[in-house]
Amino acid sequence: MSQNPPKVSIILPFKNSAKTMQSCISSIKAQSLKDWELLAVNDHSSDDSFSRSSSILAKDKRIRILQNDGEGLVDAINFGIKKSSSQIIARMDADDRMHRDRLRLQIEYLEKNFDVGLVSSLVRHVKIGKHNTNGFQSYVDWINQTISFKDILMNRFIESPLAHPSIMIRKELFFKFGFYKNGEFPEDYELWLRLLEKGIRFEKLNKYLLEWHDSETRLSRNDKRYKLSSFQMLKAHYLKKWLLSQIHKDIPIHAWGYGKFAKQQARYLLDEGIEITCIYEIDKKKINRSKLSIPVVHFQAVPKPGRCFILVLIGKGKVRCKISNFLKSKGYVNGINFLLVA
Repeated sequence: MSQNPPKVSIILPFKNSAKTMQSCISSIKAQSLKDWELLAVNDHSSDDSFSRSSSILAKDKRIRILQNDGEGLVDAINFGIKKSSSQIIARMDADDRMHRDRLRLQIEYLEKNFDVGLVSSLVRHVKIGKHNTNGFQSYVDWINQTISFKDILMNRFIESPLAHPSIMIRKELFFKFGFYKNGEFPEDYELWLRLLEKGIRFEKLNKYLLEWHDSETRLSRNDKRYKLSSFQMLKAHYLKKWLLSQIHKDIPIHAWGYGKFAKQQARYLLDEGIEITCIYEIDKKKINRSKLSIPVVHFQAVPKPGRCFILVLIGKGKVRCKISNFLKSKGYVNGINFLLVA
């Protein structure tokens, strides 16, 4: 490797990943772009991940093994970023695999598009084990349909629009807007919402550049930071910021949906100080039965565009699409008169 900084620094936190590290590292070493460094950060593994990694990586001078000076995923990632040599950071997880052209294609894109702060890609969902992965597969399908910057902006309050180990980001953004944060929330989603709020442009290559392995032990399946309630509270926090900056204070905020999921999201919005004055529902059994001191009315009572701003709280994709089409047929414009937030 040359004396100049590598084109990209790959940050790979690992903990008890002995079974998957070799496959992951092999996919990195097989990259068509050779000018990279890998910072593998051991987060206090209790198995033989560290010893196995040391033997796998010892012969490649592009690879450094670090010991997390804190504890947990967030500290491990931040530590790796601060120790990195490149101005471009690529994330990777120890149980996933890169397509051989991932680094090359993402670097080329950032080098040609200086207005883009972060680039991601499509991902292939790979089931590992016998557990039910239908929900995760649906999420991956949604991610792979949310591609353009406009799509990412308009849909960022539905779910996290990026697969974390698929991203490549300019390091300067961490020093300007802050590193990953520790808290009772998904650290990657919080960073996306924070950077998008600051006007940072995200793009997604319309190519499958990551195998996203879904096992029963995956952190996102077992850590409380990735529970539905954690996502909902985080969304409510950043949604309030968005509403204050985008919607005139005299425009009343309405919501659509009064099922279990929608009610829970509405409560978090109310806790954030977002005043919801009306809720629309399709199910006639739920009309006029609000426990939130907010009137629940039939959806046909939706007023003309401009008289309210509607937050669509429906989580099911097909139903959400039908509601969006209905509002558009009434002259509503996504992002101006309504927003999908679940």
